[in-house]
Amino acid sequence: MARERFNIGLIVANIIDSFSNRVSKGAIAAAEKLDANLVVFPMKYLDIDYDNASYDMKFEYQYNILMDYAAKAKLDYLIVCTGTIAYISDDNRKKEVLDYLSDTPILNVASRIDGYDHLIFDNASGITQAVDYLVKEQHRKHICMMIGKLVNLECRERFEAYKAALAANGLEYNDNMVIESDISEFCVEEAKQLLDRNPECDAVMCVNDDMASVFYDILREQGKLVGRDIMLVGFDDAPFSAKMDPPLASDRKSTRLNSSHRL
Repeated sequence: MARERFNIGLIVANIIDSFSNRVSKGAIAAAEKLDANLVVFPMKYLDIDYDNASYDMKFEYQYNILMDYAAKAKLDYLIVCTGTIAYISDDNRKKEVLDYLSDTPILNVASRIDGYDHLIFDNASGITQAVDYLVKEQHRKHICMMIGKLVNLECRERFEAYKAALAANGLEYNDNMVIESDISEFCVEEAKQLLDRNPECDAVMCVNDDMASVFYDILREQGKLVGRDIMLVGFDDAPFSAKMDPPLASDRKSTRLNSSHRL
């Protein structure tokens, strides 16, 4: 008798963004290998200001109704990319989301919420290595950082790793060297502000590649070159990063799994 196929759900954010797209492709490949059924629920983002004209996504909140379908689908397992769909939400809000879905066993991706298995990216070692390289190999002295939103676990851990790496390399940290922003391409104004208040800046770390990519046009307009005048480092190793001119230096994620279930 053929074994019954498992039905696995995957809740991602904007399916066309680099991270969600790669997660979906990886899950599809794994489902094929394991002979499992996979249902992808392509939501958007929770709690953002959809009326903000700069986002150009006034009605995209309607995608989030897909969470109701995931909750009622009677799946065997549900993988929830909580860290992206609720990237600006605090842990109480994230727990509320997971509790709503909790009739199904859950793997919570990119956040830590009590009572739920989680898959966490290594947010420290890549940042540490990048700062070490900028200081010791490239002799950079004023390394700034786009830190995203610190309510987000990944942003918070990468920011803490950046501060620790500066200290380990004998560099002084001050608040003017960092700025919070959206963790997408909608961070142009904050990127300009960071450069304006740090005229001596010779390197910029970003918590992801989307944020780092906005500096190319900004620096070009200022008559500066990425890699010569200002070193630029992203995070995630998104496919587009290698196609930038010059290619964007980016940290590749590794993961840590904490699970009480056999996956």
